[in-house]
Amino acid sequence: GGGDNIKSELTEPTPIGGSNHSFVLRRKRMKKFIALALVVTACVSAFAEHTLGIGFSMPIASYKVEYDDTTETDTFKENGYDFTFTYIFVSDESGFSLKIDESLGTVKSKDFDDIDKTLGDSSNFNDTFNIGLGFAPIHNERFTLSVLGSIGFNLSNYAWSKTIGQYKLTADCLLFTFNFGGEVFGIVRFTDHFGAFGSLALRMPVGAGALAFSYPKGALSDNSSYKDWSFSVNGSYVFTPSFGLTWTF
Repeated sequence: GGGDNIKSELTEPTPIGGSNHSFVLRRKRMKKFIALALVVTACVSAFAEHTLGIGFSMPIASYKVEYDDTTETDTFKENGYDFTFTYIFVSDESGFSLKIDESLGTVKSKDFDDIDKTLGDSSNFNDTFNIGLGFAPIHNERFTLSVLGSIGFNLSNYAWSKTIGQYKLTADCLLFTFNFGGEVFGIVRFTDHFGAFGSLALRMPVGAGALAFSYPKGALSDNSSYKDWSFSVNGSYVFTPSFGLTWTF
């Protein structure tokens, strides 16, 4: 009856581009493909070295800044102090290298000294992510040296807040850049698993930022230096040395 037809439609698979037999064959081929991909991945991993690292990085940045709605340009500099978490994959046979790192910490800029004098030291935050691909010309049991091309992003945030009499003054600066360039990364192993790493990276930034102030009318006798502005970043450099400890498996 009609109930049997509905039950059949709910329990039997609908053929995709052909009969049920064709669907089953395609499903079997897909399973074989997935199994083959897993085997290949396992084989590649079996002939590769995986390393985790934790340490410190100190990015030194100089940005070429172009203010929006004007033709004026300037240079904005900042220094970061970050904890760095790193993963690097190196093929034992080809030397192919993959590196991923995430850095979190604080950032400081002397270009904000005037604001610091008025609103006090800022509460700062820095977040950087990079991924790199390259080749290890030297790779043995005790030492690895990789040369990589890399791309990533950086987010810097500065926040000020101060109460002066009955007024509360706040300011916030957010800077976001994409960074691309190169890196030299080395690992020295003291044992089969434990070691240390060091790296030098040089990248070019491209991005944008904005600085915004918030304060009641009349809070500042001279507010000419505390106006909102936005800008774009078109070049210069981010130089990042880093170092730390590693665990290889």
